[in-house]
Amino acid sequence: QKIEEIDLGFATNIKSLPHEISSLVNLKILNLCHVPSSIGSLQNLETLYLGCAESLQIIPEGIDRLTNLKFLYLRSSNITSL
Repeated sequence: QKIEEIDLGFATNIKSLPHEISSLVNLKILNLCHVPSSIGSLQNLETLYLGCAESLQIIPEGIDRLTNLKFLYLRSSNITSL
């Protein structure tokens, strides 16, 4: 469980992640196209790339629980306000 980075940025068909991803306590960098409901449980996450999340219109629930988050990348999202 020493995985520190997962890049699924081009895996646009993945709509959800297994609940077990929350057990990856060393995960620091995550690149996704869809935000899993368990995102808030990744307490050590420092960087979250949601660059291909074009359907994203609001900041996902649970982001506020990512207390170590330093970088949130939303380049191609459709978020219009924070």
